[in-house]
Amino acid sequence: MPKERHYGTPERVLLGVVRDQIDTSTWAPLDEAALSDEHKRLYKARKAGIEAFLRGASGREIKEVSDFSRTQIYRLITERCLVLYKDGLPAGWRGLKPHERLVPYTRTAPLVPDPWGAGTAGC
Repeated sequence: MPKERHYGTPERVLLGVVRDQIDTSTWAPLDEAALSDEHKRLYKARKAGIEAFLRGASGREIKEVSDFSRTQIYRLITERCLVLYKDGLPAGWRGLKPHERLVPYTRTAPLVPDPWGAGTAGC
């Protein structure tokens, strides 16, 4: 019989921090009025999913509330909400803004221009 697999994150732990210790009331807010209708819908879904996750909701409940899986919500928290924003504070709710780059672009491949200068995009 195959081994039962568990996906997602542990119930009580989030980046070594107990869920109850994450206080979203201290997170910097986002001006929802400045968002387009589509971005506002996506932002509200992400926010509802995070609130459900931090309440300890099951994966099914999170999916019903936000249309995101538990794993995706965990990723949003760890990779967007808890990272430092441009002002040096945790991004908080601002990290959920769609299409916003939180980490600046860093070129990894070396520039190899041809004789006409092509091949230098992204410098």
